This record gives sequence, structure tokens and C-alpha cells, in this order.
Amino acid sequence: MKNWKKSWLNELDNITPKLSDEVKSAPIPARDGNVINDGGVAVKRRYNSKALIVAAAAILLCLAIVGTVLLVPKKPSAGVFTVEINPAVSFVTDGDLVTGVMAVNEDADVVLSVSEVRENIVGKKIDEAVIYYVDCAAKLGYLDFSNDGSAVRVSGCKDFGSDKLLDGINGALQNYFTHKGVYAVAITESVDFAEYKARSGFAQGDSLADIIGVVGEGKTLSLERSAENKSAEQLQLSYKQLIGDYDEFMLVQVKDNVNKIVESAADVRALRRLNEAIEQSADNPSFLLKDYWSVKSYYAVAAYTQEFSALMDEMETALTEYKNNYGVEFADKWAVISADTKLDRLPVPLEELQEWLDGLTAGIIEKFSALLSDIMEIAGVLDEGIGELMKLPSNVTEFVAKSTEILQRDFNKRIDEYKATYEQVRQEITADDYASYINGIAERYGSLGEYWNATR
Repeated sequence: MKNWKKSWLNELDNITPKLSDEVKSAPIPARDGNVINDGGVAVKRRYNSKALIVAAAAILLCLAIVGTVLLVPKKPSAGVFTVEINPAVSFVTDGDLVTGVMAVNEDADVVLSVSEVRENIVGKKIDEAVIYYVDCAAKLGYLDFSNDGSAVRVSGCKDFGSDKLLDGINGALQNYFTHKGVYAVAITESVDFAEYKARSGFAQGDSLADIIGVVGEGKTLSLERSAENKSAEQLQLSYKQLIGDYDEFMLVQVKDNVNKIVESAADVRALRRLNEAIEQSADNPSFLLKDYWSVKSYYAVAAYTQEFSALMDEMETALTEYKNNYGVEFADKWAVISADTKLDRLPVPLEELQEWLDGLTAGIIEKFSALLSDIMEIAGVLDEGIGELMKLPSNVTEFVAKSTEILQRDFNKRIDEYKATYEQVRQEITADDYASYINGIAERYGSLGEYWNATR
């Protein structure tokens, strides 16, 4: 097959008229873009100055538009909002979605101490997250449903351009209150950075980005942030304050259980000595592991002499009685030794323990709180959880872990305490009635913001 291009060129040559000698000898037009062929003579192109001016103006206009788009700062997509009731929290958003939450004060620590609460806030739209948080605060009694006039203030930073989102939050709060049948006041305000910083509790940071960065660190609880760079003594003082009257609590626990503590201490000492007697017995059938628990596990009763069998029975009875009397079971000899070693740390011998406990004061409790927690746990006076919590932390990690558990206990306690008030059936409020209520407050105080200031 012939090449198609070659065939096409041949056909083109056949249909194209032949040039005359005159045409062939004509001068070749100039290739210079500024030169034109005028009757066979090369001359300079004449420009239309008016057209050039219009073209230049169009180009400048395009450049100005592009520059405006590129250079005018955009509102950041990340923003911050602070919700104040009594417990105050701050939310960081990306658009309208919450990406982080942080407790502003210790009351908010109680609300956010439960992981389920935090998980139900992050990832929600900001208006939904605010309602969820407000509802949690109501369940815990921080928002009083039993009295009219409670208020929630939500502040947004103008640097973010928060007005539209604040309008949505305000509408969501009003719907929540009317549905619950509660005459509470929803206040939403867009404020400048300095004012927002004061309301949000962010002591550090010179910009919106700084604040967003603090929340991004993931230290949700205020006590967690405050624990940084504190000494062990400072942490222990903060921990005591969190618990409440720590020393008085310990003192009451000891005074109410002096006899039980003394008896358990004597019984622990007796168990250790009895096990030592078993280990030292010439009739012990074991060569290496001679303690009561090992012998019982590896040797049948048939291997015991009559005297050794009596020792083993005595130990079994003593362990059973200890479990029945104090609710504490010793799984091996090391548990008994550990308990008895703690008793060795007492400032007095066991014979004088009751007299020492009777003379305890809050000041002495402060010095021996960890030891007293141990001996009360041995006596079954404190359950394992409470006993562990009463031990003072020695570092930040222990402080945060113990403090979080105390906050969670407080959370559950408050849920039970305020359950009846929260679940009380109330008649839903109409939109008109709620609007009249809010307008009346605004007229009386001048604004809802002034109402907030006057009622705090």
C-alpha cells in the first residue's frame, strides 16, 4: 500500500495551478512582525495607539483581579467557641465540625472526665456538640432545671467569622430549652480576640492559632494542664484539694475502725509466723518450696506427718477466718509478707498500735496517709479502689490517673443525685412564650449580655 501522505501530496500538485514566471520572480514578503508587504515593497507596520491602550488596560484589570484574590486574607477555617454555664469548655472547629474540646475550669473536668462524653462531642457539628454538652451539664446539676433564669453563654471569636455558626447555636439552644420546658436564657456573642481570650480561660497565646494549638495538644482536663512542672509535694496538695477534706476523711475512717485495724494487724503477723513455722518444720516434705501454698499444691496429705498436718490445718483455718473477717484473701506467702512489711513501717510496735491510732490527729494523718491507707486496706476497711485513691500521687502520671478516677466517681454520684430533677416531666414551651420571656429579660436588663453579667 502506498504511503497515504505521499499520495495526497501528489494529488495536491495535480490540482494546483502552475505559477507564472512573473509570480515566481515577485519579491518575498518580509518575515519581520513589524513589517508588512505594501505592493511588493516592505514597509513598517502602523500601530493603532487607541487599541493598544485598551489592551493594556484589560491586562492591568486582570492582574488586579488576580492580585485581589491572592492577597486578600481569607477567614480561617478553624475556629473556637467557649460555652459557659458554671462548668466552661472550649471547642475548636474546622468549619462547623468540632475537632477538639477542652475544659476551662475544674467543674468542666467532671463533665469531660468520662471518655464517652468526649467521644460524643468531637466529630459533631458545633450546634449539636453544644447541645450535647449542655444536656450533660444539666444531668449533673450544673444547669438548674428547677428554677427559671439559668443561662448559657456561648462566645465565638470574630477573627474566625463566627456569626453564622453562633446564630445556629442560639437557635439550637432555644429549641432545646423549649422542648425541655425550661425557661433558661441562651446568649451567643461574637467578641474580639482579647475578650474571647478572657472568657475562654486561655492564659497563654497571642493569636487564634495559638489557642487552637493548645487544644490540639490533647490535654482535655484543666487539672492535667495545671499539673505540668509541679513538684511531688505540689501535686499531692492539689490532689488533696480535689478529694476534698482528705485528712479529715482519713481520720474518720481510722477512728471508726480502730479495733478492726488492730485485730487485722495482729492476725497478719500471726499468719506470717505460722507460715515460717511450716517452712522451718523438720517434717516439711518439700526440698525447695516449703511455704504453705507450695506444699499444699505439690504434696498430698499422705506425705504429711501428724504434727506437720496439724500445722497445715491451722494455717488453712487462719486464712479462712481472715477472709471471712476482713474480706481479704492472701494468694501466696508474698502477699502475707508484703502486708506484714507495711506494718513494720508503723512508728510504734503492734502492741502500742491501738493507743497510737486513738491519738491520731489530722496533722499526723497528713504525715502517714499512705501508710494508713495500706493498713486500712489490709483490714478490709477500704475497698481496693478507694484505698488506692487515698494514696497520694508521686508524679504527674499518677496524679492525672488518680484525679481522673475521682472525677469520674463524682460524675456518677452527681448523675444519681440530680436524676429526679433532670427527668421531671415538664410541659413544652411554645416559641412565642419563650420569645416573650427572652424579650422581657432583655428589656429589664438592657441586653442578654447585661443579664449574664448581673446574674453571675
